[in-house]
Amino acid sequence: MIGIDEAGRGSLAGGFYIVGVKVLDKSIIENCSLIRDSKKLSKKQRNKVYDYLQKNKNFLDVKIYKYSAEQIDKYGLSLLYKHSLTKLKDYFNFKYKGEKIIFDGNTNYGVSGINVAVRGEEKYKEIAIASIIAKVLRDKEIEKYKNLYPEYLWEKHNGYPQNIHKEKIKELGYIKGVHRKSWKIWLEGIIWNVLN
Repeated sequence: MIGIDEAGRGSLAGGFYIVGVKVLDKSIIENCSLIRDSKKLSKKQRNKVYDYLQKNKNFLDVKIYKYSAEQIDKYGLSLLYKHSLTKLKDYFNFKYKGEKIIFDGNTNYGVSGINVAVRGEEKYKEIAIASIIAKVLRDKEIEKYKNLYPEYLWEKHNGYPQNIHKEKIKELGYIKGVHRKSWKIWLEGIIWNVLN
């Protein structure tokens, strides 16, 4: 089977990553007990698994789509989901005809041939691997912003809409190319839409 998962959907900043994984050698899974639901792993553990997967990348077929904040603003997440799921289906169907493709979640965004599984990370190791890869890549992007824009206190929110992040955006403004301008954010009871 092929597993698909994503990272960065609900973030106010940075990219959105969607990853498809086909495991070519099951021993990759058997030899790493940390391959499981990425939400149950620490950042250190996720990085350890990611490094392990990198060392064994010849035994995996991984396809990654990454969309920037500008692309998210321009096209919207639903369209980007549909685009990437369609491309992943075409890619994996061409190479592994007849293989089941399962996406973590409850909708396939209208892409026929994509099955869905709620809490798929817990049920399928391929989805767990896809999730770990997506989350580590997104974390690496946020690390870059921590170094470039430390005044936004990334370590306290990791780009997500915690109050401290909203306060920093209100105080300092959004960062072009980093923050998603299409987000509507409640700040002190006032809706703020940076598209206006």
